Amino acid sequence: MSQNSSNGGPVAPGTKVMSLRLPEELAAGIEAIARVEGVSVPEAIRASIYRQVACRRADKDFQQRLRKRMEEDLAVIERLPAREWADVYLTGSDDPNTP
Repeated sequence: MSQNSSNGGPVAPGTKVMSLRLPEELAAGIEAIARVEGVSVPEAIRASIYRQVACRRADKDFQQRLRKRMEEDLAVIERLPAREWADVYLTGSDDPNTP
């Protein structure tokens, strides 16, 4: 375990801590699912997310939209001058005089 989560607990390598705000009704639903399945709420949430990702991977329309978005993003990046892109990314400033 390498870093601490926002609540101070250890975080396993290869994981990312994320906050999630849910409407009370949805939170109650996922809590009920977790109790019935005999798992923790975080595990029930992870299972739901895994199912959603699997559905999107199998969804040809979604995959087409994803490819289009990636191509659009790449086109934007390729239009940026290389030095300017690196300077902004590394220094947080678009001033060419920034060391």
